[in-house]
This record gives sequence, C-alpha cells and structure tokens, in this order.
Amino acid sequence: MSNATATSNKTSSTSLGGLVGEDAEIMASVLINLQMLGYMVGAYLVLHFFFAEQFYHNPLKRGRGPTALSRAWHFVPLVLRMSDDDIEQYAGLDALALLEFIWLVLKILASYSAYGLVVSLLASWASAQYGESTWEGPEGGLARISIANMRPFRSDNN
Repeated sequence: MSNATATSNKTSSTSLGGLVGEDAEIMASVLINLQMLGYMVGAYLVLHFFFAEQFYHNPLKRGRGPTALSRAWHFVPLVLRMSDDDIEQYAGLDALALLEFIWLVLKILASYSAYGLVVSLLASWASAQYGESTWEGPEGGLARISIANMRPFRSDNN
C-alpha cells in the first residue's frame, strides 16, 4: 500500500500512495498516530470492561454523584443534560467555573480558527490564480497552503 524510498545523499524523497515529499511524510505520521489512537481506545475499552468497579467506584464510595453506569460512554448524555445547579451540587462551584471558562475559550478559539481558515484559503487561492510564474517551492500540495510559500503577485507597474 505504501512505497517509501530515501536516497543516501542530503536530499531525500518519500512517496506514499500518490503523495510525494512532505505531503507523504505528514500522511505517514497521521496514519501512525491514528493507529496508536485506535490501540489506546481499544486498551481503554478492554480495561474498562474487565475493571468496571475501579473506574466508577469513587462516586459510589463517597455517596455523592450519579450511580455507576453500565457502559463506557453512557455518561455523555447524562452530563450534557445536567443543569448548572446540578453540576455545582455534584462537582462543586470550582468545577462549574472551570467548565464555564473552558466553554468561553472554545468559543473564542473556534472563531479565531474559522477566521484563520478563511484567510489561508483565500491567500492560497489568490496565490494560485494570480501568481506570476509556475510553482517553484517544495514538492507536494500542502506546501502551497502556507502563506510563507506564496508566489509573488503580478504588479501593474511591470
């Protein structure tokens, strides 16, 4: 499925599927990291199945909080339906303040990332449409997305 080659001199060339250069290296690292994520989630689920008492023992021992859940992800709907008063009752005011802060930060980061994505896509499109010459940067398509690798624009003076 993958074909990786490297030369012995200072320049190296990597190919993975139809990708070459840095694109192939990024895709190879993404594939390895996704495999590791799958292994870790699988290990968590296996450990959770065999040692369920250890995962949810603490709330029952304290006598506070909701009852133990029968499956790994059943807590998500329960937590999403909890009101602020319930979160404060079960986890405390500091946990409620932390959750409110995290929600605020997520909204701010989402707006900045949407703005950055629009600017990057527009800059990439403008560079591809209005550049003077053919692409002379690194091989691969991902290098063209970076603003640092933009080609010069045509000028009305030239």
